[in-house]
Amino acid sequence: MVPRVLLGLVALWGVWQDTAKAQLTDTTIVLQSTTIYGVAETAFRYGGTQYTWDSLSDPLQVAGGGSVAQYLQRQAPVFFKAYGSGGALASVTLRGTGASHTAVLWNGLNINSPTLGQSDFGQLPTALIDGLALQLGPGSAAYGTDALGGSVHLESRLPWTDPSNASVRLGVGSFGEWRGSGYAQGHTKALYWKLRASYVTAQNDFPYTDITDLDRPIVRQENAEWHQTSFQPSLGWRIAPGHRVVLHGWWQQAHRQIQPVMGRSSEDLQQDSVGRWTLAYHGGHGLHAWESQIATSTEGIVFNGSRSGSHQWQGKLRWSTRWNDAWRSEAALIGVQSWAEGENYLPGAQQQRLSLMGSVQYHPLPRWKAGIRLRQTVWNEGLAPLTPSLSLEGPWRFGTWQARAARSYRIPTLNDLFWIRSVQQPIVPEDAWSGEGTFSWIPAWGQVSITAYAMQVQNWILWVPGVPDWYPSNVRAVDNLGVEAVATAEKQWGPIALETRAQYAWNRATIQEDVVASSLGNQLPYTPMHQGSGWLQAEWQAFRLRLTGQWVGQRFTSTDNTVALPSYGTLDLAVAYQTKLGNDRLHAVGEIRNLTNEQYQVVRLRAMPGRSFHLTLQYDITFKTNKQ
Repeated sequence: MVPRVLLGLVALWGVWQDTAKAQLTDTTIVLQSTTIYGVAETAFRYGGTQYTWDSLSDPLQVAGGGSVAQYLQRQAPVFFKAYGSGGALASVTLRGTGASHTAVLWNGLNINSPTLGQSDFGQLPTALIDGLALQLGPGSAAYGTDALGGSVHLESRLPWTDPSNASVRLGVGSFGEWRGSGYAQGHTKALYWKLRASYVTAQNDFPYTDITDLDRPIVRQENAEWHQTSFQPSLGWRIAPGHRVVLHGWWQQAHRQIQPVMGRSSEDLQQDSVGRWTLAYHGGHGLHAWESQIATSTEGIVFNGSRSGSHQWQGKLRWSTRWNDAWRSEAALIGVQSWAEGENYLPGAQQQRLSLMGSVQYHPLPRWKAGIRLRQTVWNEGLAPLTPSLSLEGPWRFGTWQARAARSYRIPTLNDLFWIRSVQQPIVPEDAWSGEGTFSWIPAWGQVSITAYAMQVQNWILWVPGVPDWYPSNVRAVDNLGVEAVATAEKQWGPIALETRAQYAWNRATIQEDVVASSLGNQLPYTPMHQGSGWLQAEWQAFRLRLTGQWVGQRFTSTDNTVALPSYGTLDLAVAYQTKLGNDRLHAVGEIRNLTNEQYQVVRLRAMPGRSFHLTLQYDITFKTNKQ
């Protein structure tokens, strides 16, 4: 049903070409207007398919859940391998790569775990994020290790240009869900501050069909409760025009029962804690801008009483110059020191990395752009692969086109190098080459973008069974081929404003080398070959209605491709109302998630909830301040 809905959305808007729409000048998929603050990571970009969301404060936009995983899987052609619902582990798959092949940056700080080499997107609440960007395609030349399949950028902002205001959001839903979040921000003549907080809890006691029982009874999920508390303070000091000092913090604790597989009972318990701080200085004069940053993070995991953790320091110096209207350049030096602690690690579980990055961008004509970026990293074991990135953009008759070639790498994690029960052997960084091309068609009614890409990953680090335990080894190679298509449109239909978006992704990720011969030539496990999503939104006066659909094709559960989970599709419906109360504003959103009560699994034998109901109230407060 859902695929036909998505195709219908595209066809519907194809006949409405008489409506004027502003022309776009590059291949970026613009979902909302984007404001760049300081020397932002996304301001000096070269190619690749990018999605940006300037604000996550609209309760209708974040309807469907409170994590970045739940938000992105509804808004972009990405797949999340979710081990259950709500706050369960959610690992991302971008263009057929693994969970550790996506760099996640928060205000320029790579927050991937130095032990696991990845981020749990179920533990990233949207309530703490002001801006979100997704770049598909390799980005190691820009962001270092991990960015083989793409990168996700989280931004916390200060009210440099905003008035003093506050917002409170409260939500309640099926299966014991309660949510509360809010922020307050303000400033004096030179000091700017913002405080964000979030709390969410859920019993997760939803009913599901137990397919492990021949009678297929309806049972209720047990031992899947979770709750999460987050706090994020930010402080900025405008020293002088063009010069700012910014301090951001992020403290979070999560408690979750690990949802058992169908037909079994389990009382596994995991507690996660994280503390992050980043202090940055942004300066600029004329055509020059510079940035220095120091950041620290501490992570801890307690699983069934067993403790482990990691610490990390990062430092960065960056300089960018706009020489004239045609030439821009950038240089950066980045250092990272990380170490692990716990009874499961060998003594001296540390890692150091030092990277030097340089780039040049050339605009010979208003709609033409060429760029080159180089990065060289040295780590404990020597040199990582030199990573160049080349891009070229230009116009064609119906819009714009773009081509890019790049190399990427991933340095082994602390678990790969120092896990005490693994066989210690030389591990080299993973190495990937890729190329892609994008054509964007810009008709009067919207925009259509089609991207084709190819990637080859060598030295893929895989944990394989051994004696006495599993151990890591560079034993896998994977070839990826794919196509991504996105269509967006708007139309004013009398008093009703309509917006729609539909996207489809095809990916063939085949194993070329592996320790198991039966895996060769097969699709990677839990990598859908087909997936799509989209939404249709209607706005009339103070009311808005949004219908969101998602469809995911079959996924093989093992490398021999003998067992596959069936495809599934879900529909969500949300209705929002907003009204002004003086200078303030009140929002109310009612949601029905999984409208058709689809019974499905994202991960084999991990139950997902059926139809559920949710209500969210948000109150935005604007404070009257004297003009400065």
